[in-house]
Amino acid sequence: MADIEAIATTYLEAELATHIQFGAAGDLLPTDYKHLQLRISGKTVGLTYNDRFQVQFGYGTTPTFITSGYSFYYMIGALTVASAGTGLSQTAINFYYLTSSIPAKYEAMEYSTHIMDIRDYQNGSKNTTATMTTCATPAQTSVSGVCYGSGMVDDVRAVTAIKLSSVYAYWSRGTEVTLYGLKG
Repeated sequence: MADIEAIATTYLEAELATHIQFGAAGDLLPTDYKHLQLRISGKTVGLTYNDRFQVQFGYGTTPTFITSGYSFYYMIGALTVASAGTGLSQTAINFYYLTSSIPAKYEAMEYSTHIMDIRDYQNGSKNTTATMTTCATPAQTSVSGVCYGSGMVDDVRAVTAIKLSSVYAYWSRGTEVTLYGLKG
């Protein structure tokens, strides 16, 4: 068995998906891995130039998503501009720098690339944490940039599902997310 294995891939064939989810009743996240990794090539369609996506963790055999107790921070750099921010006591982890296109005007915008690591998702005695690195070209500037973020949920239950939701828009057709399992 390899140290990293592809578990599942979601490829959106249609516009306007509200969320992408891994793990559901009868098809929970596998338990034979130490960590998980999501590799995302994504874009949204909505009313804003830039978007971000939220990550929520679910628990139980019929996953219930945790909707409080998330904290996160992020750092963004593009050319000579840098910014950073945090969120405490949130309803999800927010990851920034998701390319968003406004219909008819920015349809040709590139998809942003994200790699997210979810650590010790099965450990029922500590908080679940996630880190993410992004590369994107925001629609209003056409300047590529990078973003690094990290977040956690103040909840020690083992994670059985993951949900990714766009904050301002809908996931665009052609978005692809692959879930990988990493051995300890």
